[in-house]
Amino acid sequence: MAEDGILVVDDDPLVRKVIQRALERAGYRVVLADHGAAGLAALDADPHIRLLVSDVMMDDMIGSELVAAARARRPDLRFVYMSGETPENLPLVGIDATTQAFLAKPFKPMELLEKVKGVLG
Repeated sequence: MAEDGILVVDDDPLVRKVIQRALERAGYRVVLADHGAAGLAALDADPHIRLLVSDVMMDDMIGSELVAAARARRPDLRFVYMSGETPENLPLVGIDATTQAFLAKPFKPMELLEKVKGVLG
């Protein structure tokens, strides 16, 4: 599990830290980025990233743009969106919380781990 990485992209440093702590305690290797472009650079630099956990609303790009760019590089990359937006507003930014992996903020570390395990299989 530690060989495979999880890329966490969120513009809030506290959110990144909480997610990092929860995932590392569960044995995952975590790579952090504070915006979409940094996330893509991290993905390009690390061939072992298997999962992208992305905030929906960021300054430089929205989560669906980041996921599309990331999956263009790695079609097998899995992803989880997270947002404080209500699920009803997410289709406006290209995300369907009913059919895509999604976590509503705030969430508990156990909810994050369950979602990650479910997406990674």
